[in-house]
Amino acid sequence: MPEEWLEGIVSTPYPNTGSVVLELATPLLGAASAKWLRDSYVPSSAPIEVVTELALENGVDDVRIVPSTGDLTSIVRVLEDHVALVEEETGG
Repeated sequence: MPEEWLEGIVSTPYPNTGSVVLELATPLLGAASAKWLRDSYVPSSAPIEVVTELALENGVDDVRIVPSTGDLTSIVRVLEDHVALVEEETGG
């Protein structure tokens, strides 16, 4: 999504593990970033896990895996389902 701008942090907290934190990302922008990582950078055998700050801050254990194949819509659905569950759990 070339017309959009995201800010975040990229780190490698453990060997062979990367972390990408996006600030104020919608499910669509988060999904576009995850798809780019999946299709262009992360080895196909490595899972990409996603979780929201709201889940982490409230102890909601709902880490999702980005589908290893599929289009942007399938990844958006994963993120939207995660957000819906976390909001239900936290009353948000």
